[in-house]
Amino acid sequence: LRMGQIGFTNSALTAFAQNNDFFLSFHYDNIVGIDNMGELYLGGSIERDAADTLIVHAKPMSSYVKFEDSQWDLAESDILYRSGEARFDNFLIYNGDQSINIHGGVSPAKTDTLVLDINKVDLDIINHFTGKDYGIKGLASGRALLSSPLKGDLIALLNLACDSLAVAGEDAGLLRMAVAWDKKADKVSAFLRDNVGGTDALNIKGSYSASDKKLNIPAIADGLKVALFSPLIPDSITGLGGSLNGEFTASGNLDSLVLGSKLANIENGRLKIAYTGVDYKLGGPFHINKEGLAFDDFSITDTEGGYALLNGGITFNSMKDFNLNTRISLNNLMIFGNKSGTVYGDLFASGDVRLEGPPDNIYADANVYTNKAGVIHVALGGASSASVGDLLTFTDHNDSRVDPYEEMLLEILQQEATRKKSEASNLTAHARIVATPDLEAVVELD
Repeated sequence: LRMGQIGFTNSALTAFAQNNDFFLSFHYDNIVGIDNMGELYLGGSIERDAADTLIVHAKPMSSYVKFEDSQWDLAESDILYRSGEARFDNFLIYNGDQSINIHGGVSPAKTDTLVLDINKVDLDIINHFTGKDYGIKGLASGRALLSSPLKGDLIALLNLACDSLAVAGEDAGLLRMAVAWDKKADKVSAFLRDNVGGTDALNIKGSYSASDKKLNIPAIADGLKVALFSPLIPDSITGLGGSLNGEFTASGNLDSLVLGSKLANIENGRLKIAYTGVDYKLGGPFHINKEGLAFDDFSITDTEGGYALLNGGITFNSMKDFNLNTRISLNNLMIFGNKSGTVYGDLFASGDVRLEGPPDNIYADANVYTNKAGVIHVALGGASSASVGDLLTFTDHNDSRVDPYEEMLLEILQQEATRKKSEASNLTAHARIVATPDLEAVVELD
């Protein structure tokens, strides 16, 4: 059984109905990729009154969901829907001191208030559903209110605090957020502050007008941890670190948004390219305006004293029509440094690289040469035969039987890989590469 990107194994869905009453149950003992199990139960009735008004009475029953070493319980509660109105009588999900509670109601015409209370929810639960452990930690508490009548002077409020927040091992301090939507005033106001060690690393105050779709968001970053952006970075980049500084703005109509920056820079940045095994330090100024994002002699250094300067960046028009216009000047920069694997060794390069074009049709022009003493090892080992393909493809002819269920999952993964391949970008490369005598290539036969 699959729900969107979530797959359930050993699951069973049961439905029963008699007259106006119904009963549903759902059992499973694992979500694909997550070690857990759960049992969910729901009873209730569906009927119409003398005025032929639809009435739905749902009654969540005692249920539970386990995530590895923790269990979330669903308490018994009542939910009533009638003629566009809904009421929640203490809908509660809890795990020890952690809880999520919904109570109150909403109505299109009557006065009412719906309340969502969040108490000390451990943000580590996010890591279970991202497919990758981003090291997100912290406790979230807060309250959201929605006032009725929905067709009248609706007001929505949100106040949320994330204490002891951390992402990818970096301390992100205390994050506070508040949002207010006043339908009568036609305005959404938002506030976000991230305080680390007594200093506001991020301060955002903004507003949005729903009628004309105009946004106004000024933001100030002062030592904001770059690691907070780890969930947005491809898996091929790890060890993201450093701090972001500067003043940033986003204003105008959503269809023609204008971005801006002042004194923007990254300090003590770092990252590692997984495919090459190279750790880099980076930092320097950059700027954002209505024409795009550009780096200004942005420095990239390796652990061996090599460096590169990055200029240019990405041009766009109202956050549309993205195009690369990037130049990288290399000076003895380590571009490969794997210490093990089929291909390993050290490789250094100097020269110039230029990247241009839209993301789906990138043109790369490289004029580089190797320098410094470098050795690249290519290990060919094992009793299996090897065939030559795009690079080197190793084959294993051992007979193995595939379980029918595993075969089905494999087919799903292959379909997804085919879809992603069909959406892949085109890359046209024009390269002039000179290998100097200092570079040594070794083929190892085991």
